[in-house]
Amino acid sequence: MNNLLVDFVLPVVTAAGFAGIYAERKHPLWQCSITALFSAELLLVKNSGTMYVVMLVAYLLYSLATNREGTRWQRWFCSLALSAFTAVIGFLPFFWWNQHVHNTFTTISKHQISAQAYQQQLHHEGNAVVIKIGHRFLDQILNWHALSTRGFLLINAGLLIGWIVITFLMHHKNPLLKTLFAIDVSFLIYYGSVFAMYLVSMPYAEAIQLDGLERYLSSMVILNLLLGAMVLAVVMDQAMFEQRIGRRGVRSFKNVFTKNLYQLTALVLMIFSTILMFSEINGIEYNNTLGKEQLPVQLKQIAQPSMTYNHRKILLVDPHTNDVNNYYAGYVGRYYFFPDKVVGQENFMMDPATFKKTVAAYQYVALPEWHRTFTVMLQKTYHQSYKTGLYRVTSRGLRRVQKITPVKN
Repeated sequence: MNNLLVDFVLPVVTAAGFAGIYAERKHPLWQCSITALFSAELLLVKNSGTMYVVMLVAYLLYSLATNREGTRWQRWFCSLALSAFTAVIGFLPFFWWNQHVHNTFTTISKHQISAQAYQQQLHHEGNAVVIKIGHRFLDQILNWHALSTRGFLLINAGLLIGWIVITFLMHHKNPLLKTLFAIDVSFLIYYGSVFAMYLVSMPYAEAIQLDGLERYLSSMVILNLLLGAMVLAVVMDQAMFEQRIGRRGVRSFKNVFTKNLYQLTALVLMIFSTILMFSEINGIEYNNTLGKEQLPVQLKQIAQPSMTYNHRKILLVDPHTNDVNNYYAGYVGRYYFFPDKVVGQENFMMDPATFKKTVAAYQYVALPEWHRTFTVMLQKTYHQSYKTGLYRVTSRGLRRVQKITPVKN
């Protein structure tokens, strides 16, 4: 789940859509409404959400066909027509957005789907490039050390073990093997779509390096992990508990074996969840402790942020050389104070005349953390002693202020 960005949002939203379709399996109109809503959201979030929309519509078709009454052909024909209509409704918001992009941008952008651009890209690559990218792609997905590959094996092992235990030890018929087959098919189709994306949508320099591949593949791992867990939870409930909800109680287990299994599993999970909870709390406290020393937090302690774009010249005094050399201090200052010129500086080993000339070149000085050299030079040049704060530069020195004054037009 590290650095998944929007590719983490897509599988979570899709899993919620699957849960909604299953929960409303007795109400077809609600199922269609949920599918249309989630399909529209997925397509508007990102173009790659198309794959997830196809999965949602396919599950809607299956659910409608298996829960309707009538002959087999009647059920599938009506379900197919209703699913197609739902897919069109879910596609309309994205179609309107695509038209807006087409009318706004004269050239093809990454926000727009273009079959013509895809054909030109594929023709430009050539067979040798396709084979080279395909070879690297196979090496990556078959690499045991890849996190997405381990996730794929984890899902398969978990569902397979669950099917064996529930089928042979608990003697309960279940769809876990069918679910596993469907999940593996979705993996193969998704891998093919990702490979096609590298061929037709990415420049060669990025495609040959498989930039972002692990992030793309991990999104499908998260989706199938969530879907597999939901199916497993339903199957376990059906195998162990009284299915008439109104008659459930503390003794509503199928037999003594399922009761002991439930109690032992609950105890083990409670122990592990407690350990993980304390570990998470300690981790959050540690990060909060470190966060107090971070530059964005320090700026918030000395001044109010600016919400209006301005042209003020600001000197950001930072005692950390790395933050200055990698331009981190300047970026943070520009985002916080919203001017077009913020300069981070750490080195103030200079004579008083040069120091005065350096400070006078700016309109404001931000001192988020005590800087020994700057403090000494400030004392020698202006006979002032400041440790932290936001200051306006004047002819007589620095004057403390609370926020940047915007320039009036």
